[in-house]
Formats: sequence, structure tokens, C-alpha cells
Amino acid sequence: MNTRPLRLVFLGSLAGFLAGLAPVWARPKTDILHMKNGDKITCEIKRMEHGQLLVKTDYTKGTLTINWEKIERVESKQLFVLETEQGNYYSGEIRSDAKESQNVDVTLGGAKTVLRQKSIVTVEQLGRGFIGRMKGAVDYGFSFARSNKQTQSTLHLDLNSRSEETYTTFTADSLFSTTAGVDTNRHSASTSYSHRLRSSNWSLITFANALSSDQQQLDLRTTLGGGIERRFIYTNRNYLIGAAGVVYTKEKFSQAVNGQNHFNSAEGALGVKYSTFRFDSTEWINTLWVYPSMTTGGRVRSTFDSSLYLDLVGDLYFRLAVYHNYDSRPPTDTPKSDYGLTTSIGWSF
Repeated sequence: MNTRPLRLVFLGSLAGFLAGLAPVWARPKTDILHMKNGDKITCEIKRMEHGQLLVKTDYTKGTLTINWEKIERVESKQLFVLETEQGNYYSGEIRSDAKESQNVDVTLGGAKTVLRQKSIVTVEQLGRGFIGRMKGAVDYGFSFARSNKQTQSTLHLDLNSRSEETYTTFTADSLFSTTAGVDTNRHSASTSYSHRLRSSNWSLITFANALSSDQQQLDLRTTLGGGIERRFIYTNRNYLIGAAGVVYTKEKFSQAVNGQNHFNSAEGALGVKYSTFRFDSTEWINTLWVYPSMTTGGRVRSTFDSSLYLDLVGDLYFRLAVYHNYDSRPPTDTPKSDYGLTTSIGWSF
């Protein structure tokens, strides 16, 4: 099976991004945080999500992570974009009143909006470009078993960038496995783009996926589609998002049936994503997509991915991941399921 195209996509994306990791721009560290325990921190506020405020100071290396709930007051003359649990965005300078420390004042052009601190879900620096708003993670895992001479290595890349109305993601995974000299590889890549509809919980989405799997004798499956999604839960602790749409799928299998190994189909798409986070450095992300075929009666495909992230030291983390692909009626005589579990050590940025 020729997996060279997907490998090039993955490695090219990774190399290109790592080459541009240098800060796009920097600003003076003049923001002030007043902590509930009496500490005062002068810093540069980078962003806030999942209840974590990321800041940089002149006297520490790297990025500090601070519990948003432990902050009594915040002061900054810089411009930020804040998003609330209701899905509303507000732009301006941020400052907490000493008498009303549970509130955050957002001021722009003389107009002030008062927000409850607990209702704020994300904080982003205003005016940063697509790359400046980007965050992500990359991790690598390796295992070896002498009994059956098996080696396995995994590589994972996750990037996303958010603006007031859009959210863009890119994810790629590669698994290289060798048992007694026999290679079994799996490569996948996916990207999505969502555009929020008028400060509501609804968004229009487009997405594309690519998968190759030796286990399912699948040389390449590409899926392209779009639809609509809705945020049902959106807080500093939990996200629950549902989606529905239609996709067009092209498949090439290693094994041919009646001289044919290329198949095209139209499918529906139903998806759900659930993420939960705890400030004790644990995050659990689950994504399920179901594709009922519109052109092949009785065929249903599904993909499930689950990742548990445990923070280690600084920006390093441990990742435990489970994946499962299912096809109720493959076009060729190939296994219906492909699943596995991987562990890896990674770096978030």
C-alpha cells in the first residue's frame, strides 16, 4: 500500500509549523493579576480557556498556568476578545473593580460592559493573526516487545485557531507497527472549519478527512462534506457539541472485487464531541462520527476517538488514546473493524 501521500502531508505540516513557532509578536508585560491569597503578578496575559489563564512574566521561563477561579482582580490596558457561556463576544480593555471583584469590566471606546467572571469561557488577545491565535500539541510514543519482535511508534499532531466567528482545526496521526518483519501502518488526517451564525450556538461547518489502514486493506479513503453544528454545553469545565451534515466519500482498497477496487458514495454524517477538563491537569476528549450511506443500502460507517491528557511538567503531557473504525458492509472482503490503544509523551504550545 502506498502511504507516501499521507506521510508527506503529516510530516510537511509538522515541519512547516515547527519552523514557525517563534513568536509572531510580543508586547510589554504590564498586565496585573491580584490573587485571592494576596499575591500580585505582573505579566502578559496570553489567553484563557478551560478555566486556565496562560501568562508570561519577565522572571520565569515558558508559560505559567493560573487557575481563573483563584484570581480576585485583573487589570490590563491591552485589548482582548472575551467569550461567555452564552456564546457572546466582547472586545476591549479588561479590569476588575476592587469592590466588585467577581465582575470583569470590558471597556472599548468609552462603552463599558460588566461580565460575571465565572461566565467567561475564553480570553484572546485582540488583533492577533491566524498564526498568533494558534495553539496545539505534538506527541510521540514507542513500544517494543521482544517475544514477537514487535515495535510500534505513533506520532500525533493537533492544531487549532479561534477567532470571534470561526474555529479551524487540523489533526494528523500516524502509527507504524512491525511484527516479525511484517509492517502494519495506519495514517489519518482531518481538518474542519466552522463559522458561527450571528453570536449564537449554531455554526456552519465544512470538514475533510483522509485515512489509510493496512488492517482494513484500505489504501486511501477521503471524505469531504459540510453541515451544521450546535453547542449544547459550553463552560470552563465541559463542552458538548453535536453536528449533522452530508459527505462525499472516495475509497481505494488493496483488494479488488470483480476487477474493481475504487468506490464512491454519498453519506449522511452525524457527530458528537464531548470534552471535560479539571484544573488538576486532566482533560478527556471524545469524538464520535456515524456515516449512514445514502447510496449503499444497509451500510453504516463510524469513527470513534478518545484521548486522555495528563499534564506532567511545564508544557509536557502524557496521552492515552483509543481509536475505533467500523464499517458494517465493506465493499471488499476486508475486516469490518480497526481499533487500537496508544500511549505517548507530548508537548503543548
